[in-house]
Amino acid sequence: MHEIEDFAEQMVHLVNESNIGNDEKIDLIYNIYEFHDSWDTGFTKLRVYHILVETGYFHLFDPQKHPDYEKYKDFFDKLPESNEMYIYEDPIAGYSEDAKLTSYWFDNAYDSETDKEFPLKKMCCEAGSPVWAHFVGEEKMPKKMTLIRLFDRLTELAVDKNDIYSLGELFYFTSYTFMEPETFDEENIKCLEKMKTVLLKDDVMATLSELYLDYRIGSREDFEDDCFEDGENGQMLKEWFGYYFDWRDKQPQTKNSTFNASSNEDVLKAAADFRKMLADGEIDAFFGLFATFNMEFSALKGMFLFSDLYSSVTPEGHEKIMAYDISQTENEDIKGFVADYKEWSENKEDVSYYAKKAHDSINVEQNLLAAQYYIQKGLSIDPNNSVLKLYEIYIFMNYADDEDGNPSIKAYLDILDEILKNGLEKPELTGFAHYLKACGFYRIEEKENSKTEMKKAIEILPEYQAVYEDFFEKE
Repeated sequence: MHEIEDFAEQMVHLVNESNIGNDEKIDLIYNIYEFHDSWDTGFTKLRVYHILVETGYFHLFDPQKHPDYEKYKDFFDKLPESNEMYIYEDPIAGYSEDAKLTSYWFDNAYDSETDKEFPLKKMCCEAGSPVWAHFVGEEKMPKKMTLIRLFDRLTELAVDKNDIYSLGELFYFTSYTFMEPETFDEENIKCLEKMKTVLLKDDVMATLSELYLDYRIGSREDFEDDCFEDGENGQMLKEWFGYYFDWRDKQPQTKNSTFNASSNEDVLKAAADFRKMLADGEIDAFFGLFATFNMEFSALKGMFLFSDLYSSVTPEGHEKIMAYDISQTENEDIKGFVADYKEWSENKEDVSYYAKKAHDSINVEQNLLAAQYYIQKGLSIDPNNSVLKLYEIYIFMNYADDEDGNPSIKAYLDILDEILKNGLEKPELTGFAHYLKACGFYRIEEKENSKTEMKKAIEILPEYQAVYEDFFEKE
């Protein structure tokens, strides 16, 4: 859930830049990451490494200073040459369902200002852990807060700094508090009422049009269908987001304003316009209409591909696109589109092209809709292509057994067995196949089989060790 990862990063910056005591900064950062780690998120603390070190949330030390050094001397002495990152109560035994994470080993850290890693070679513990308490003192341990109290305090800090961006994010994420049973006690409701006076304002609503979160809200009808329940929970959500929908409905819709898909008719008309312009090779008109969407082109690219719009281009339109002089435009979306179309035109019958594009869509662009297009097109050329099948399983395993008729987890495991039996050209693909099997077994709650497959992946690529630890740490 990248939106929560980004939110945590933004809130840590807000706390760090606020005029409050350092002990409170540590308390708030601790609770921010408690929220962050309760969802499907990765290890993102190195994004704000310097802040965490400067505030003391992170404490760095040499392995010889670890409180259990004498007990596990051989382990800690070999740590700089090992592949370990996560250190547990019994560091030799490593991860288990009951083992507590106590500290880390960082070969490198990350400098956000230069966007580069730098060598560190230090152990690290974070606020709230027993090792941190050993160095700092039990009396300094961070104080736990309810989510509403946390968001209330962050809202106060954002108001003090006149940080409208943070207020926009807090407006959206406060809705997560409605999922907590303690939301509706008297003190928490007082916090929410106070926050409403700050967050339910037009200038805060306007920031949502600049945030990806605006598109997670969608239309009023969809939101009501998905989120509004009977009882107090639904009423508070309706009041909270009803203000946003009322504000959005009042915004003028001019030719150059943000496209507002308020009805199916609007969506269908826009889709028809896009299709005709692209088919005719009218690139400037195509991107002129696209400019009315307040969205990155890459976000819609998957939809255009999946509709197979490239194949709908007429011969005349094809000639126009191939002849388009990108030196005459400063629009980077147009330049990227023309290059992408030309590459597709030259390689559309080559299955290796679709395999590479699927790989890049998954790992570089993180555009799964585009990846699905490339996978399907490639498999239509070579239905037995093992690489494309691996990518297909990677995408669709999370949607197995759904009402759309996707294969079951066990069906995917059978396919993976067949792929591994026939062999793969590259070792990293074999490791990836074992990783996918581990994911499948995990989904059907066969934990030991899952661990076995993950260990096979680690034997091929040691980098999967970190994935293994993170994978099973969240059980």
